[in-house]
Amino acid sequence: MTSPSALLMIVALLWAGPVVAQDAARYPGLHAVTGVAANDILNIRNAPNARADIIGWFPPDDTGVEVIALSANGRWGKVSRGPRPGWASMAYLTPVPGGQDPRRWPVFCTGTEPFWSLHFDATAGTARWSAPDESSLTYAMRLAAPQGFDDPPRMAATLRTEGDAITLMTRAEQCSDGMSDRGFGLSVDLLRNGTGGTRHLRGCCSMDQGDN
Repeated sequence: MTSPSALLMIVALLWAGPVVAQDAARYPGLHAVTGVAANDILNIRNAPNARADIIGWFPPDDTGVEVIALSANGRWGKVSRGPRPGWASMAYLTPVPGGQDPRRWPVFCTGTEPFWSLHFDATAGTARWSAPDESSLTYAMRLAAPQGFDDPPRMAATLRTEGDAITLMTRAEQCSDGMSDRGFGLSVDLLRNGTGGTRHLRGCCSMDQGDN
């Protein structure tokens, strides 16, 4: 089985593709709904303005809203909970301490062709893999410290279970699963090393606590 350090180097070499620039230091990041009355809601709109159609809402006590980007004027945050992205007023969203760090929150990742999903929680040290026609697997998770990057990934980790291992790296960049209208603020590259050999998989991740 390939060593975790070697797999990290392979992921670095495989990392490619167009990236939409954003403030990686701040976004994506978790936010709490604030300033909304207990009997009210925070609307999600289909465009970054107060006249746009309402397509969803957040409860007034939600503390796990992921903002993946800002509008050009900074007054609206792009949010993505459910099947499509929307916009919520930043006047009612306050950053959660440590909310930009996927090492501190449960994270949901997904990919297509082939379809797969991965839920991981670095604070608990566990991850769960699911894919069609495969048995679900639970891994022990260990954070890694990638070196030699001009733009370090948001997180790197190794996952291990009997006969199977995954090395993953996440980056802060706009990401699409290619199958839905939903947007994501984190991309992920995986190297899965198991009985079928080593496979390189790419997908998108969400820290939004409505997904986790």
